[in-house]
Amino acid sequence: MNKITGWIINNVKEALTGNRLEEGIPFAIWQRQWEICDVTGARARAGDIAQKIRSLSQRNPVYAMTAGLYLSQLFIYRGEYKKALEPADECLSLAAKLSDSFMLAKAYEQLSSAHQNLSNFDQAAEHTQKAIDIYSTGKDDLRLASSLASLGRIYWKTGQYPEALSVLDQARQIFQKNNDDRSLALVFMTIANVMLATDEPKQAQDYYLSALSISQRIGDLAKQSTLHNNLGGSMLNQAEYSIAMEHYNLGLKIDETLGNLHGQASKLCNIAVMQASVGNHDQALANFEKALKIERDTGNQDGQMRKLGNLATLYSIKNDYPKATVYIDEALDICQKIQSRSYYEFYLIQKVGYLGNTKDYRRAKAIGKEALELSLASGNQGQLATLYSSLADIYYDTGDIEKAFEYSSQAIEIIGKHELFEVYKEDSYFTHCRILEKQGRQKESDKYLGLAYNEVQTKARNIRDEEERKGFLTKNKTIAAIVEKWEISHSKET
Repeated sequence: MNKITGWIINNVKEALTGNRLEEGIPFAIWQRQWEICDVTGARARAGDIAQKIRSLSQRNPVYAMTAGLYLSQLFIYRGEYKKALEPADECLSLAAKLSDSFMLAKAYEQLSSAHQNLSNFDQAAEHTQKAIDIYSTGKDDLRLASSLASLGRIYWKTGQYPEALSVLDQARQIFQKNNDDRSLALVFMTIANVMLATDEPKQAQDYYLSALSISQRIGDLAKQSTLHNNLGGSMLNQAEYSIAMEHYNLGLKIDETLGNLHGQASKLCNIAVMQASVGNHDQALANFEKALKIERDTGNQDGQMRKLGNLATLYSIKNDYPKATVYIDEALDICQKIQSRSYYEFYLIQKVGYLGNTKDYRRAKAIGKEALELSLASGNQGQLATLYSSLADIYYDTGDIEKAFEYSSQAIEIIGKHELFEVYKEDSYFTHCRILEKQGRQKESDKYLGLAYNEVQTKARNIRDEEERKGFLTKNKTIAAIVEKWEISHSKET
């Protein structure tokens, strides 16, 4: 009985705030129940709790602030991001009226979360900084760390990687000091995302696995879903197709249980990328369109941008470069609207390749110049290698072999020095092979043909299904050309 009494006293002190005990006790209990529901993904039960707390506010407006925060979070879980703004704004107004700095900071955090999901990153950063300013004047280190972690996610999404790592490290130290495993898992996950963006896949995977281990131990289903998605992406880019699919399916199952629409869209999209890679274009297209519809219905501009970019990639795999250009232009428009510098650079480089394949060399060279300036400024070696290879292809096609060799050599040099994540090495090797052949350097050309062929075969070996392996080897123009050239070359030898 003493333990129960002690728990009530400790937890009701904050909840009571001068109110009657019959209101403070249920409020404290419901708060703790919400926290459990939030971790386990029990959204329906969480909704009931939010409404119960809201009923208390009819007699005392103090409780309306917490109810507003909970309802806003529920709208985010359901993908109704614009609706999430209204209860968070109501909480902000009431907190300002009551001069409650703690709830004011929490309202800023909640508004930041909603704006991030709407890809309004400037507003999200502004709200997060206001929360940081409030927490920095007090003694609540954990709240300060939470806001720092949120700012780190915003920096990551907008391509400000050094800034992201700086604030994430501050948050990490505070969470580790206070043994806050749930928050630490989120920080590890975001650091991993930055590692991927800066071409450090092994470090990223280590952080993802550490975060997954924590999330499984504490039963945080929502983070487990996201981490399975990210690990699936990491495995896909390493051509570990079966392992990638296992992660995607595990994540998708959790999302369906939680009713997480945005999570479902991400998994569907990534499964579609894998289907496209092995030649299942119709299945991939259907999943891409489902994912894009979810993002459009929920108003998630960042999600729409990514899905449009994926659709562009699919049509490029199908050799429909005009269609790919239409989708990449839509993605670029959103990039500019939400000021996503990293994705703008990424999609601009893709557009250079598409224009080259449609023989629009004048525009390809002009956009290539802009993309090159961005890539050199960002220091993203993976994107720089891809761009150099695309430019080499363009100059090869226009007969400037010397310039083509210059760009291709730069791509090969980067690949040799760095462990790159999102780079199709076989494409760069094959481009260099063709240029060397044109220069009459057959022995060197054969070397790079061999490197390209080995990359293709390494990926093919990781595809268990025989039909999918066949599709991978025959339905991608570059891969099919590499295989064909290798087979012709070696048939002559025998």
